[in-house]
Amino acid sequence: MAFTVAVGVPVAFEFLSIAQLTAESNEYRSSGANVMTVQSEGLVSGSACVALGQLPGVASVALRHEQDPINVTSLTTTPLEHYVVAGDVREVFFVQLVGEGRAGLFLSEEVVRTLGLQRELATSEGQLPVAGVFPYPDDGRRGGFGFAALEEEAVSATGYDECWIAMWPEREDAASLVRSTLRGSGDQHGAQPIVGQLNMSHGAHFDGHDRFMGRLSRFAPCLSALMGAALGCLASSRRRLEFASLRHCGARQHELLTWQLLESGTWILCGVVLAALASSIVAWNCQIDAETAFRHGVPSIAAGALAVLFAVSCCVGSIRESHLVKFFKER
Repeated sequence: MAFTVAVGVPVAFEFLSIAQLTAESNEYRSSGANVMTVQSEGLVSGSACVALGQLPGVASVALRHEQDPINVTSLTTTPLEHYVVAGDVREVFFVQLVGEGRAGLFLSEEVVRTLGLQRELATSEGQLPVAGVFPYPDDGRRGGFGFAALEEEAVSATGYDECWIAMWPEREDAASLVRSTLRGSGDQHGAQPIVGQLNMSHGAHFDGHDRFMGRLSRFAPCLSALMGAALGCLASSRRRLEFASLRHCGARQHELLTWQLLESGTWILCGVVLAALASSIVAWNCQIDAETAFRHGVPSIAAGALAVLFAVSCCVGSIRESHLVKFFKER
């Protein structure tokens, strides 16, 4: 049991650290903080924007804001913002499909909460099919899409107003990539393109690699080794009088050492099984996949087991027959 705790606690600490970093990473991405945008009315090339989606780890979407909003018959005073989009819409906006791949509008969750989820939307222009729902909460991301409808189309030669690229891992050249989709340096009115992060509330960059490499739990194998060594020394030192007596009775050192290693190996094996079982439960609760759990759990368990055997070998190997009287007086 002691060995299970000695190696299980560092493994659990490592798993919890990984789970926390993963959760923060997922929150960063789901909030749109990894999305870089460029705004320039009518001057964004849809084909150039959509082409960026072919880069590794990049999803892109071109957007055009329609001047005429969608007037819902049941919302006479609050029309829906209407955007025409092309590219990786479902990946960038995290669209949840509500039909079996049918074409139609993608509505924001706020619209669905207001109107209810419908297969068709009754508008002043007739019934429009609904194909999916996308989240766009008020969590720091740029406004304009919280109460909106997206209409997907094949990329056209008509100019778009925006280009969004979602990257993971993030790229240092993100700003230059979205700028490369512009057809000119500014619009007809002389306004400069606006380049920025969709959501800046989580910072300009998620330094996941640096935080992972700098986590305290990376020393979990070292902690397991120290605790295992201490456990091995404690287990051997408590029986040093017995070992010295055995040496006095004629037991050879290598025989005594072999016997102790086999005996220690028995309870170590039981502890490894229990520690592996407990670690699996922690990994499952932390939603850590089996490969990651194996890669980060085995080193700590193995380090603890080897440290116990090493400590037992050193302690038992250092005991001599001449120590019998000394150990007897100190008992």
